[in-house]
Amino acid sequence: MTGHLLRVELTYPGDPVREDEFNDWYSGSRIPDLLNSRGWLGATRFRLGNAPIGNLSPYLTLYYIEAEDPEAAERALAEQLAKKNSARKPEPKVSGEQHAGLVAVDTIAYYSKTLEVGQNERYGSESPPAIMVTLTFPARGTPVREMNDWYDAHVGDIITTSGFSGVCRYELAKMVTGHSSPYIAIYELETEDVDLVARSLDDNRDRWLAGDTSSQYYDNSGPMPNTVNGERWIGVDGFAYYLLVDSFGSKPDSGDS
Repeated sequence: MTGHLLRVELTYPGDPVREDEFNDWYSGSRIPDLLNSRGWLGATRFRLGNAPIGNLSPYLTLYYIEAEDPEAAERALAEQLAKKNSARKPEPKVSGEQHAGLVAVDTIAYYSKTLEVGQNERYGSESPPAIMVTLTFPARGTPVREMNDWYDAHVGDIITTSGFSGVCRYELAKMVTGHSSPYIAIYELETEDVDLVARSLDDNRDRWLAGDTSSQYYDNSGPMPNTVNGERWIGVDGFAYYLLVDSFGSKPDSGDS
């Protein structure tokens, strides 16, 4: 299973007027350098399209890693960064701030993949033009195993919506910097027109609730259950659409992907 671990980096430029410089260094130096680490297979970088829920960072980078655990991935990263690399460029500094780099970080976290449904390219030349991201947590009193069973069924229902190609679910394995949710789902989209996808998603849900049998929005899962306190099982920290900026790495022609 290629890319069992996912490293999530949520970032923003420390100096907004130097966003182009921020992007040039991040895509031109940082990501290629990190991908020389043992087991680091590929990466995709996205910019925020819109965020219906949550105050999410304007840039998201996803690294796909084949490693036993986050500690092994971190060791491989440390080994790579300890090597001399003539192509490595120092991170630009924020003007007037001697120790502040231009890349400001909200979150760095590792996640382990728990489910994959549909067609997912993740990284490389056929990376999706956009993704939908949900950051979630179980509400107090939610039976976690049953919640995950429900969610695993529901993501399969969601990708029956026009514009979706696949989804991977992940569970938090290690926090490095900042804060992140216990669960993240990455839905790959077939189009960069995220407004069209959002409308299709709302329409799919509304048709199912109205009894339209052409909709499969809750066919496998049924509507989300509530806790004994009346709360929905799953709370949402963030829900956003991101547009592709860059993709790195190539997958083998055959085998698991």
